[in-house]
Amino acid sequence: MNYELDMKKSVFIFLLILGTLSGCNDELAVVYSPQDTLDYEVFKEIPENDTVLLVLSNELTHDINPEKELALKLSYFPYNIMLVHQAQTKDPSLSNQYYMTNVEADQINTISAEILKRTIEHFKSEGKYVIVFGDFIGSFLALKSIQLFGLKADTYALLNGRLDVEQEIVEVAEGLRLAVLNENREVIVGNYIINHENWVDFRLLGSMIRPRYTEVLTGVDLTNMICTYRFENEDMGSPTEAEVTFLENNGARVHGFPGSAAWSGYEFYAILDFVRN
Repeated sequence: MNYELDMKKSVFIFLLILGTLSGCNDELAVVYSPQDTLDYEVFKEIPENDTVLLVLSNELTHDINPEKELALKLSYFPYNIMLVHQAQTKDPSLSNQYYMTNVEADQINTISAEILKRTIEHFKSEGKYVIVFGDFIGSFLALKSIQLFGLKADTYALLNGRLDVEQEIVEVAEGLRLAVLNENREVIVGNYIINHENWVDFRLLGSMIRPRYTEVLTGVDLTNMICTYRFENEDMGSPTEAEVTFLENNGARVHGFPGSAAWSGYEFYAILDFVRN
């Protein structure tokens, strides 16, 4: 008899805990509350110039400083330079919402893509020639925006990105783990991410690299796109021959350079030449 009472009591306690956890899950839904009303920051302004370079962050970060560092390296470009926000730079509290799901990461990246779209449309409405410059993470954000809204800018300059990241790497990122792709294109899986603040970054990264962009861009004219990459890139791996061929067949200019993901003047000269011609 006591056993039956204990079982009933245990079931009741379990259901009570389950109901409490369900309520917590509702409370832990990711909330986006932008603190900054602007979609971009002015880095360099040349009033008489009609070309705008929109710089996208090369990191998944919750402040705009990496974009400023990247823009410094681009400052000799004779154009207006603007730093485009992402959802997490407009709302830094997202970095603490470590319970973000993969579905919510898709929603946050969609907001970032919308920010880029609005910024492009703003400068296009002023009669500007708009160049989107994305390095690594920025290149994936640009592709995400193209997937959702089409080609809105006049030129896209994408560095150290990929069109079709290996599914195993996508799963590793979404599983909050580190990985590299070695020279034999083998995925070397590392440890779990310990710092929970980085969990959000990896959720967002997994969402960005999940699409097969060769499918997204099938039949799209890419003559206004230049893509550069490094032969020994271990972050996401260098593009496969199939990816490079796809880009070239659709009109994009593609340049590969020796070295790792770190870049130098090679890319800038190639991009500047492409834009000017």
